[in-house]
Amino acid sequence: MERIYKSKGMSINLKDSELYDILLEVCEEIGYDQYMPEPGSLLKSTDGKHMTAWATAFKTSEPFNEGDSIKTYIKECIESTLAKSHKCSFYPYSILKSDNDTRLILRGAIQQEGLVSNMKSSDREFNKSILDKVESRKGTLL
Repeated sequence: MERIYKSKGMSINLKDSELYDILLEVCEEIGYDQYMPEPGSLLKSTDGKHMTAWATAFKTSEPFNEGDSIKTYIKECIESTLAKSHKCSFYPYSILKSDNDTRLILRGAIQQEGLVSNMKSSDREFNKSILDKVESRKGTLL
């Protein structure tokens, strides 16, 4: 069951790796079913050509508010960003909390539709472990 939050500008209390699972779920629901295993990934077109795509980052425009669904919040961010790009798809790489955990930064490539990545389930688990490791180090000095 999806979590619904109840206060304006409240912190998003999910781990980045949990948000990553939700990001991939949302992307799957809206038709973006190819993901980037790394920030620079090889994507293949249907005619067999290859290209390297680099992840870009974009932040949600508004803070997470009372009553917002996290899935809807992520979906609206992706759709509003892609509305500016004709015939493009989003190839997600990662997601991080920002602005005292009240906004999100999504990373991934915005490229032509129909490209295929070489992402495996092990890449997905690896990306989640990296997000957890980075999050566990927030606020600590190296």
